[in-house]
Amino acid sequence: MRTILLTLILFSTLICAGGVNIRNLRCEYLTNPLGIDVTIPANTTATIILPAKSRSDVTESGRQTDKVRGVKFLSYEDSGCVYAVESGNFSFHSILP
Repeated sequence: MRTILLTLILFSTLICAGGVNIRNLRCEYLTNPLGIDVTIPANTTATIILPAKSRSDVTESGRQTDKVRGVKFLSYEDSGCVYAVESGNFSFHSILP
């Protein structure tokens, strides 16, 4: 089982995503709420850090993350919510702090 880390970095009007085992850094103009689609490969887990004031500001496919199979809230740190995510396709939305 592989584990990858995906971190979203906020700049004034840009957001960049990158992490371990990710070959390209992708930057886009910010929208609020922020939307990000993530595909975690089979036999892989990911730690995803999403910018948000609280975990209630983060949803996956319109549902609170505590109701989504394969998504587990781990902690809150540095203005972001940290999640453990199993393999699959996910569509996160986060209200920016």
